[in-house]
Amino acid sequence: MLFYTVGDIAAELGEPVHRVQHVLKTRQIKPLRRAGNLRVFNEEAKERVRCELQLIDHRREAAAV
Repeated sequence: MLFYTVGDIAAELGEPVHRVQHVLKTRQIKPLRRAGNLRVFNEEAKERVRCELQLIDHRREAAAV
């Protein structure tokens, strides 16, 4: 099982950290555990963040039309 920090998720998705943090907070995606000050997430959480960011982008594009 792989574990990811917020920075790891942002880097893998090619997104700024603040966007990932926003999704984690507003969608109430909880960390699997904490390692000191770091929140650690699993693959499922990373994929949920990816889907939520795509949904946000899709809605933004639709609103611009």
